[in-house]
Amino acid sequence: MKITIDRNALKAVSRFAAKQDIRYYLVGVLVESNALETRLCATDGHTLAVHRADAKGDNEGAWTGILPLDAVSTLLKMKPAIKSLKDEPIALTVSDNGEIRADWNGQSIICRAVDGRFPDYRRVIPASLDGQPAWINPDYLARIVDAAKDIGAGFTFGFGGNSSSLAYIGTDMLAVVMPMRQELTTDAIGASWARNALPEVTATVSPDVAAMIDPSGAL
Repeated sequence: MKITIDRNALKAVSRFAAKQDIRYYLVGVLVESNALETRLCATDGHTLAVHRADAKGDNEGAWTGILPLDAVSTLLKMKPAIKSLKDEPIALTVSDNGEIRADWNGQSIICRAVDGRFPDYRRVIPASLDGQPAWINPDYLARIVDAAKDIGAGFTFGFGGNSSSLAYIGTDMLAVVMPMRQELTTDAIGASWARNALPEVTATVSPDVAAMIDPSGAL
């Protein structure tokens, strides 16, 4: 089986993978591929990202497996001999014995898929958003910003209150973010200080200082 992967998309999605977790199957990037499309997905349980790319006649067969994160990191650290080739896709060849060969710009690594079952990410994608404010860990938002830069796209954000929120990164990538559970200020009361002018300051003088001031105002 042969699979073509967008290297920038792999970088963007890998930002959402678990780095150290007893759930070892999260320490990697899920690859789903057939003759029509390749999807990449990663999650650490707090955020999740999925990217899709149409196949351009360069996928053979169908394969689903988890690329280990250390292999992904090795691929992303590779440097091209010519800078203009930095966006070349990665070619995966999956052998019948389970060995995976990844080729990029004349460089290769060999690995095996993580022996585990990746969660059904489709169940995490919200079907609707209630638009209520959500308290989001800023580190999670930073992942979205960095992922958007990786694939050269902007993003929009949909709030889901105390449920998951959703970021649309370009047209082919999504990120799901779980909120921090807190009471929500839904009526913007907490923003009143920013809407109001600075408070007026009334100058006061202590009695001791006032006794030293003559009617002309001089000490």
